Order: sequence, then C-alpha cells, then structure tokens
Amino acid sequence: MDRTEKNFRRIASILDDTRDALVAGNFAALAGLNAKLLRLTATFDGSRAAPPALCRASEVATLKSKAERNQRLLAASIRGFKQAAGRHREVRSALFSCRAYDKNGCAVTIDATEPDVETRK
Repeated sequence: MDRTEKNFRRIASILDDTRDALVAGNFAALAGLNAKLLRLTATFDGSRAAPPALCRASEVATLKSKAERNQRLLAASIRGFKQAAGRHREVRSALFSCRAYDKNGCAVTIDATEPDVETRK
C-alpha cells in the first residue's frame, strides 16, 4: 500500500468519524476532524504525480460520496439548530406575553407582567 492509498483510507476514516459525530450531535469533535482532514488533503495539493497515478476513480467516488453524505447531515443539523432557536424564541416570549382568544374568537395578547386576575388580601 503506497502513501497515496494510505491517505485515501485516512480521509475515508475521518469522513466516517465526521458522520458519527454529526449523528451523535458531538459538534465539538468537528473542529478537530476538520483540521485533520485539511492536513491530509493538503498532501495532494503539491503532488507532481499524474492524476491516473495519484488515485483510482473508485477511491475518489467513495470519498465524494462520503463528503456529500456529511454535507447533507451538516445541512440537516443547521436546519435543526435554526428550528430549535425559533422554538426557544417562542417559549421565551411566553414569559412576557401570551396569545389567547376571547369569547368572540378574536386573538388577544395577554401581558404577563400585569396580572388580570384579582387576588384576595
């Protein structure tokens, strides 16, 4: 196994580890995995080998497939974060006001800072 083949296997392994981190929600691990991936892919940038000698099409297709899979997972994670942030805003806004309906079916906003219910003293 030559150096290029070893690097392809390492890259495939890092892409698999990235997938596992995304699925598990271990976003803290992504920075380290990305740094490893960048170091390995940099070894191909300065290569003087002709493209056919550098890699096989099947290896490239495998890496491309894994990278695209991770891209879809990352996009889904971002959508999830955005949805969670939106829900967080909704819940937080309920601390200050609440939307309800009056007896006529019209939407009204009830301010949470001013109690509308009488209390006995």
